[in-house]
Amino acid sequence: MAGHLSLELMEGSTYMQRAAMHIAAVIIGVVGALDGIVVNTIVSASNRVAQFLGSTADATHGFIGLLVCLVALAAALLAVKLPAVGGIVLILAGIAFFFVVGWWALLASPQLLVAGVLGVLDQLGAGRMLARRETPAATA
Repeated sequence: MAGHLSLELMEGSTYMQRAAMHIAAVIIGVVGALDGIVVNTIVSASNRVAQFLGSTADATHGFIGLLVCLVALAAALLAVKLPAVGGIVLILAGIAFFFVVGWWALLASPQLLVAGVLGVLDQLGAGRMLARRETPAATA
């Protein structure tokens, strides 16, 4: 009886840990996507001003950067229902952002990468929790 009660408490704390990881992945992903929009806007605006002033600034990919950030925002919201899929897309968006804004991506991509990893780990934790639940029932 006592072993059964401790198993229920452990499953409850595992559920709370997964819920916290799930919520953190969504919040960090949304904040990272919004930060990416701000960084992309600043980089694109500074490149346009430099081109206007006659500098040979690198070509800007402002629209592509905006698309990457919108995909990251959609992935963060998708992580509410499908954490693994949202996590993988967040990781890909975090990497793609480096190609768009270069080293400026260090201001937003780490958040996207962390949110993506949390989403994938959340899903992996769900699989382990289900396997753990099935193991005592199979041996009993």
